[in-house]
Amino acid sequence: MLILVKQVVVRGLRVPLKIHISSQHCGAHKKCLFIYQAHVKKIFFTHTLAVTSALFFPRRHGFFSKYIMKLKLLGFFCCMFFTLSTSAELTTANTIVKAIENFVAQETRNLPGDIIIKSGVPNSRLTRQPCEHLETFLPAGARMWGKFSVGVRCHGVNGWILYVPVEIAVITQTVHAAHTISTGKLLLEQDMIMKEVDLTRFSRDVLLDPRQAVGKMTATSLAAGQPIRQIQLRAPHVITRGQKVQLIVTGTGFSVSTEGSALTDAAAGELVQVRNSAGRVISGLAHQDGRVEIRQ
Repeated sequence: MLILVKQVVVRGLRVPLKIHISSQHCGAHKKCLFIYQAHVKKIFFTHTLAVTSALFFPRRHGFFSKYIMKLKLLGFFCCMFFTLSTSAELTTANTIVKAIENFVAQETRNLPGDIIIKSGVPNSRLTRQPCEHLETFLPAGARMWGKFSVGVRCHGVNGWILYVPVEIAVITQTVHAAHTISTGKLLLEQDMIMKEVDLTRFSRDVLLDPRQAVGKMTATSLAAGQPIRQIQLRAPHVITRGQKVQLIVTGTGFSVSTEGSALTDAAAGELVQVRNSAGRVISGLAHQDGRVEIRQ
Protein backbone atom coordinates (compact mmCIF):
# COMPACT_ATOMS: atom_id res chain seq x y z
CA MET A 1 0.00 0.00 0.00
CA LEU A 2 1.37 3.41 -0.97
CA ILE A 3 1.45 5.92 1.87
CA LEU A 4 1.67 9.58 0.90
CA VAL A 5 3.05 12.19 3.29
CA LYS A 6 1.32 15.55 2.94
CA GLN A 7 2.58 18.73 4.61
CA VAL A 8 -0.27 21.07 5.54
CA VAL A 9 0.55 24.73 6.21
CA VAL A 10 -2.09 26.27 8.45
CA ARG A 11 -2.17 29.94 7.56
CA GLY A 12 -3.96 32.72 9.41
CA LEU A 13 -1.85 32.26 12.53
CA ARG A 14 0.83 34.68 13.58
CA VAL A 15 3.30 31.90 12.96
CA PRO A 16 2.36 29.46 10.16
CA LEU A 17 2.12 25.93 11.50
CA LYS A 18 3.41 23.09 9.35
CA ILE A 19 1.99 19.65 10.15
CA HIS A 20 2.73 16.39 8.31
CA ILE A 21 -0.21 14.08 7.68
CA SER A 22 0.15 10.50 6.49
CA SER A 23 -2.67 8.75 4.69
CA GLN A 24 -3.30 6.70 1.58
CA HIS A 25 -4.80 9.39 -0.62
CA CYS A 26 -4.80 12.45 1.62
CA GLY A 27 -3.19 14.65 -0.97
CA ALA A 28 -6.04 13.95 -3.37
CA HIS A 29 -8.84 15.02 -1.03
CA LYS A 30 -9.15 18.78 -0.96
CA LYS A 31 -12.28 18.54 1.14
CA CYS A 32 -10.47 16.58 3.80
CA LEU A 33 -7.60 19.06 3.97
CA PHE A 34 -10.07 21.97 4.09
CA ILE A 35 -11.88 20.50 7.09
CA TYR A 36 -8.60 19.70 8.72
CA GLN A 37 -7.22 23.19 8.19
CA ALA A 38 -10.46 24.86 9.36
CA HIS A 39 -10.45 22.79 12.53
CA VAL A 40 -6.85 23.70 13.24
CA LYS A 41 -7.60 27.40 12.81
CA LYS A 42 -10.64 27.23 15.09
CA ILE A 43 -8.65 25.72 17.92
CA PHE A 44 -5.47 27.74 17.57
CA PHE A 45 -7.00 31.14 17.10
CA THR A 46 -8.21 30.82 20.69
CA HIS A 47 -4.74 29.76 21.79
CA THR A 48 -2.52 32.12 19.80
CA LEU A 49 -0.06 32.74 22.61
CA ALA A 50 0.12 29.09 23.48
CA VAL A 51 0.78 28.17 19.84
CA THR A 52 3.53 30.77 19.48
CA SER A 53 5.11 29.78 22.77
CA ALA A 54 4.90 26.07 21.99
CA LEU A 55 6.52 26.57 18.60
CA PHE A 56 9.55 28.29 20.14
CA PHE A 57 9.57 26.45 23.48
CA PRO A 58 7.97 23.08 22.85
CA ARG A 59 9.45 21.44 25.92
CA ARG A 60 7.79 23.94 28.26
CA HIS A 61 4.33 23.22 26.96
CA GLY A 62 3.85 19.54 27.13
CA PHE A 63 0.07 20.04 27.22
CA PHE A 64 0.21 21.57 23.78
CA SER A 65 1.68 18.42 22.26
CA LYS A 66 -1.64 16.75 23.13
CA TYR A 67 -3.42 19.16 20.81
CA ILE A 68 -0.94 18.38 18.05
CA MET A 69 -1.50 14.65 18.53
CA LYS A 70 -5.30 15.08 18.48
CA LEU A 71 -5.12 17.13 15.33
CA LYS A 72 -2.90 14.58 13.61
CA LEU A 73 -5.35 11.81 14.54
CA LEU A 74 -8.27 13.92 13.34
CA GLY A 75 -6.52 14.54 10.03
CA PHE A 76 -5.65 10.87 9.64
CA PHE A 77 -9.21 9.60 10.24
CA CYS A 78 -10.66 12.42 8.13
CA CYS A 79 -8.47 11.43 5.19
CA MET A 80 -9.15 7.74 5.71
CA PHE A 81 -12.91 8.44 5.67
CA PHE A 82 -12.76 10.19 2.34
CA THR A 83 -10.33 7.58 1.00
CA LEU A 84 -12.76 4.77 1.82
CA SER A 85 -15.64 6.80 0.41
CA THR A 86 -13.76 7.39 -2.82
CA SER A 87 -12.67 3.74 -2.98
CA ALA A 88 -16.29 2.55 -2.75
CA GLU A 89 -17.33 5.11 -5.36
CA LEU A 90 -14.57 3.98 -7.73
CA THR A 91 -15.55 0.34 -7.23
CA THR A 92 -19.12 1.09 -8.32
CA ALA A 93 -17.89 3.23 -11.23
CA ASN A 94 -15.59 0.42 -12.40
CA THR A 95 -18.49 -2.04 -12.28
CA ILE A 96 -20.56 0.32 -14.46
CA VAL A 97 -17.72 0.80 -16.97
CA LYS A 98 -17.19 -2.98 -17.18
CA ALA A 99 -20.91 -3.55 -17.81
CA ILE A 100 -20.90 -0.91 -20.56
CA GLU A 101 -17.84 -2.38 -22.27
CA ASN A 102 -19.35 -5.88 -22.22
CA PHE A 103 -22.62 -4.54 -23.65
CA VAL A 104 -20.91 -2.63 -26.49
CA ALA A 105 -18.60 -5.56 -27.28
CA GLN A 106 -21.59 -7.90 -27.59
CA GLU A 107 -23.54 -5.50 -29.82
CA THR A 108 -20.60 -4.82 -32.16
CA ARG A 109 -19.35 -8.41 -32.46
CA ASN A 110 -20.46 -8.65 -36.12
CA LEU A 111 -18.66 -5.51 -37.28
CA PRO A 112 -15.57 -6.02 -39.46
CA GLY A 113 -12.03 -5.55 -38.15
CA ASP A 114 -10.92 -4.76 -34.61
CA ILE A 115 -13.25 -2.88 -32.25
CA ILE A 116 -11.75 -0.41 -29.77
CA ILE A 117 -14.11 0.72 -27.00
CA LYS A 118 -13.50 3.91 -25.00
CA SER A 119 -15.98 4.38 -22.19
CA GLY A 120 -16.29 7.55 -20.16
CA VAL A 121 -16.04 7.35 -16.36
CA PRO A 122 -19.40 7.85 -14.62
CA ASN A 123 -19.19 11.03 -12.57
CA SER A 124 -22.35 11.16 -10.53
CA ARG A 125 -23.53 10.89 -6.96
CA LEU A 126 -25.44 7.83 -8.12
CA THR A 127 -22.21 5.86 -8.42
CA ARG A 128 -21.83 6.08 -4.65
CA GLN A 129 -24.81 3.77 -4.27
CA PRO A 130 -23.92 0.10 -4.82
CA CYS A 131 -26.29 -1.75 -7.16
CA GLU A 132 -26.88 -5.47 -7.25
CA HIS A 133 -28.44 -5.60 -10.73
CA LEU A 134 -27.32 -3.26 -13.54
CA GLU A 135 -28.99 -3.12 -16.95
CA THR A 136 -27.30 -1.45 -19.92
CA PHE A 137 -29.24 -0.19 -22.93
CA LEU A 138 -28.97 2.01 -25.99
CA PRO A 139 -31.14 5.14 -25.73
CA ALA A 140 -33.94 5.55 -28.28
CA GLY A 141 -32.67 7.05 -31.52
CA ALA A 142 -29.00 6.41 -30.69
CA ARG A 143 -26.71 4.50 -33.05
CA MET A 144 -23.77 2.44 -31.85
CA TRP A 145 -21.29 4.11 -34.17
CA GLY A 146 -18.51 6.60 -33.42
CA LYS A 147 -19.54 8.66 -30.39
CA PHE A 148 -22.77 7.83 -28.57
CA SER A 149 -24.18 7.29 -25.07
CA VAL A 150 -25.10 4.11 -23.24
CA GLY A 151 -27.80 4.10 -20.59
CA VAL A 152 -27.28 2.28 -17.30
CA ARG A 153 -30.30 1.39 -15.17
CA CYS A 154 -30.12 0.13 -11.58
CA HIS A 155 -33.09 -2.01 -10.59
CA GLY A 156 -34.30 -1.87 -7.02
CA VAL A 157 -36.19 0.23 -4.50
CA ASN A 158 -33.78 3.13 -4.89
CA GLY A 159 -33.21 2.54 -8.58
CA TRP A 160 -31.54 5.09 -10.82
CA ILE A 161 -30.60 5.74 -14.43
CA LEU A 162 -27.53 7.48 -15.82
CA TYR A 163 -26.00 7.93 -19.27
CA VAL A 164 -22.31 7.43 -19.98
CA PRO A 165 -20.52 8.70 -23.12
CA VAL A 166 -18.86 5.98 -25.20
CA GLU A 167 -16.72 6.04 -28.34
CA ILE A 168 -15.83 3.10 -30.55
CA ALA A 169 -13.28 2.77 -33.34
CA VAL A 170 -13.65 0.10 -36.04
CA ILE A 171 -10.19 -0.58 -37.44
CA THR A 172 -10.30 -2.43 -40.77
CA GLN A 173 -9.03 -2.45 -44.37
CA THR A 174 -10.96 -0.36 -46.93
CA VAL A 175 -10.66 0.21 -50.69
CA HIS A 176 -8.90 3.41 -51.88
CA ALA A 177 -8.09 4.80 -55.32
CA ALA A 178 -4.50 3.94 -56.26
CA HIS A 179 -4.28 7.03 -58.49
CA THR A 180 -6.48 9.77 -59.89
CA ILE A 181 -9.47 8.20 -61.66
CA SER A 182 -11.72 10.11 -64.05
CA THR A 183 -15.51 9.84 -64.33
CA GLY A 184 -16.75 6.93 -66.46
CA LYS A 185 -13.61 4.81 -65.96
CA LEU A 186 -14.11 1.06 -65.91
CA LEU A 187 -12.34 -0.03 -62.72
CA LEU A 188 -9.72 -2.76 -62.73
CA GLU A 189 -7.99 -4.37 -59.78
CA GLN A 190 -4.80 -2.30 -60.29
CA ASP A 191 -6.82 0.90 -59.89
CA MET A 192 -7.30 0.19 -56.18
CA ILE A 193 -5.23 -0.26 -53.01
CA MET A 194 -6.16 -1.29 -49.47
CA LYS A 195 -5.57 0.92 -46.42
CA GLU A 196 -6.30 0.41 -42.72
CA VAL A 197 -8.60 3.10 -41.31
CA ASP A 198 -11.12 3.76 -38.58
CA LEU A 199 -14.36 2.94 -40.35
CA THR A 200 -16.40 5.24 -38.10
CA ARG A 201 -14.65 8.24 -39.66
CA PHE A 202 -16.11 7.47 -43.08
CA SER A 203 -19.50 6.83 -44.68
CA ARG A 204 -21.04 3.43 -44.08
CA ASP A 205 -20.97 2.59 -47.82
CA VAL A 206 -17.15 2.57 -48.07
CA LEU A 207 -16.02 -0.57 -49.92
CA LEU A 208 -14.26 -3.27 -47.90
CA ASP A 209 -13.42 -5.59 -50.80
CA PRO A 210 -11.96 -4.52 -54.20
CA ARG A 211 -14.09 -7.19 -55.90
CA GLN A 212 -17.07 -4.97 -55.14
CA ALA A 213 -15.65 -2.37 -57.56
CA VAL A 214 -13.96 -4.42 -60.29
CA GLY A 215 -15.94 -4.20 -63.53
CA LYS A 216 -17.93 -1.15 -62.42
CA MET A 217 -17.63 2.40 -63.70
CA THR A 218 -16.99 5.54 -61.70
CA ALA A 219 -19.92 7.93 -61.43
CA THR A 220 -17.60 10.71 -60.20
CA SER A 221 -13.88 11.44 -60.41
CA LEU A 222 -11.69 10.04 -57.62
CA ALA A 223 -8.50 11.53 -56.19
CA ALA A 224 -5.47 9.37 -55.44
CA GLY A 225 -5.78 7.82 -51.98
CA GLN A 226 -9.50 8.61 -51.71
CA PRO A 227 -11.70 5.91 -50.15
CA ILE A 228 -14.15 4.49 -52.69
CA ARG A 229 -17.85 4.49 -51.79
CA GLN A 230 -20.63 2.44 -53.31
CA ILE A 231 -22.48 5.60 -54.32
CA GLN A 232 -19.50 6.65 -56.47
CA LEU A 233 -19.84 3.59 -58.69
CA ARG A 234 -22.37 2.37 -61.22
CA ALA A 235 -22.79 -0.70 -63.35
CA PRO A 236 -21.32 -0.44 -66.88
CA HIS A 237 -23.70 0.46 -69.67
CA VAL A 238 -24.95 -2.44 -71.78
CA ILE A 239 -26.78 -0.02 -74.06
CA THR A 240 -25.46 3.33 -75.24
CA ARG A 241 -27.28 6.23 -76.83
CA GLY A 242 -27.79 5.78 -80.60
CA GLN A 243 -27.20 2.04 -80.45
CA LYS A 244 -29.44 -0.21 -82.54
CA VAL A 245 -31.25 -2.58 -80.19
CA GLN A 246 -33.67 -5.45 -80.47
CA LEU A 247 -37.09 -4.67 -79.00
CA ILE A 248 -39.04 -7.56 -77.54
CA VAL A 249 -42.68 -6.88 -76.74
CA THR A 250 -44.19 -9.53 -74.47
CA GLY A 251 -47.70 -10.06 -73.20
CA THR A 252 -50.08 -12.81 -72.20
CA GLY A 253 -49.60 -15.54 -74.77
CA PHE A 254 -47.56 -13.56 -77.31
CA SER A 255 -44.10 -12.12 -77.99
CA VAL A 256 -43.14 -9.72 -80.79
CA SER A 257 -39.64 -8.75 -81.81
CA THR A 258 -38.63 -5.59 -83.68
CA GLU A 259 -35.78 -3.13 -83.91
CA GLY A 260 -35.31 0.31 -82.44
CA SER A 261 -32.76 2.99 -81.62
CA ALA A 262 -31.70 3.72 -78.04
CA LEU A 263 -32.17 7.32 -76.92
CA THR A 264 -30.39 6.95 -73.54
CA ASP A 265 -27.63 4.96 -71.91
CA ALA A 266 -28.59 2.13 -69.58
CA ALA A 267 -27.02 -0.57 -67.45
CA ALA A 268 -28.51 -4.04 -67.09
CA GLY A 269 -31.79 -3.83 -65.23
CA GLU A 270 -32.30 -0.11 -65.88
CA LEU A 271 -35.03 1.51 -67.95
CA VAL A 272 -34.02 2.80 -71.38
CA GLN A 273 -35.94 4.90 -73.87
CA VAL A 274 -36.11 3.54 -77.43
CA ARG A 275 -37.61 4.88 -80.67
CA ASN A 276 -39.17 2.07 -82.65
CA SER A 277 -39.40 1.74 -86.43
CA ALA A 278 -42.72 3.60 -86.44
CA GLY A 279 -41.12 6.61 -84.74
CA ARG A 280 -42.83 6.02 -81.40
CA VAL A 281 -40.78 6.50 -78.18
CA ILE A 282 -41.27 3.73 -75.66
CA SER A 283 -39.49 2.62 -72.47
CA GLY A 284 -38.21 -0.87 -71.76
CA LEU A 285 -35.96 -2.86 -69.48
CA ALA A 286 -32.34 -3.25 -70.62
CA HIS A 287 -30.89 -6.77 -70.54
CA GLN A 288 -27.25 -7.79 -70.23
CA ASP A 289 -27.16 -8.99 -73.86
CA GLY A 290 -28.34 -5.58 -75.18
CA ARG A 291 -31.98 -6.48 -75.75
CA VAL A 292 -34.81 -4.23 -74.53
CA GLU A 293 -37.91 -5.89 -73.12
CA ILE A 294 -41.27 -4.15 -73.20
CA ARG A 295 -44.04 -5.72 -71.21
CA GLN A 296 -47.67 -5.13 -72.15
